[in-house]
Amino acid sequence: MKKLITFLILSLICASATSAQADKYRINPYISTATFRLDHAVGFSSGFIRDFSGEVDIDEKKGKLKSIKLELNMDSVDTFNEKRDAMLKKEGFFDTGNHPKVIMKSKKIMEDTIEFETLAKGQKKLITMQYMFLGFTNDVNIARRKAVVALSGTVKRTELGVTHNVQDEAGQNLLGDDLHLIFELQAIN
Repeated sequence: MKKLITFLILSLICASATSAQADKYRINPYISTATFRLDHAVGFSSGFIRDFSGEVDIDEKKGKLKSIKLELNMDSVDTFNEKRDAMLKKEGFFDTGNHPKVIMKSKKIMEDTIEFETLAKGQKKLITMQYMFLGFTNDVNIARRKAVVALSGTVKRTELGVTHNVQDEAGQNLLGDDLHLIFELQAIN
């Protein structure tokens, strides 16, 4: 009888651990995007962060996000302009030589917004982003379950330590302060 009770307890523990792991989804960078746009006095510049990773933790029974963690490799910035990419990697911008990653961890998840604790250029900053949890699907290409989440928000680039600017002949700054972020995340379990 003792062996049966021990077996049942161990089975319950293993089942609980398995169901807890099923809530974790790893972001698939091959089918996800991390984009940004910086406003200018006369337009904007857009780009991608090509190399990023992370996890999405979801309460599958309730269909609600529990947490999100993103790691963005800022050395993979791509604006389709090699000179601009090199400039963005320098000290006044992302300073990838000293701070290669931006790390975002959800701190508080509300109905349609997420507050992220963000580590950028050695500084911690709270960033609030809008989000939509679009649901689950089965990805037939990889025979895995997939969760889809969209994030968008605007942050002041200067608050992230991105301080460089370009001025016109009259001394007016040409680069805006609003950095728009859009992440379309597809994560697999």
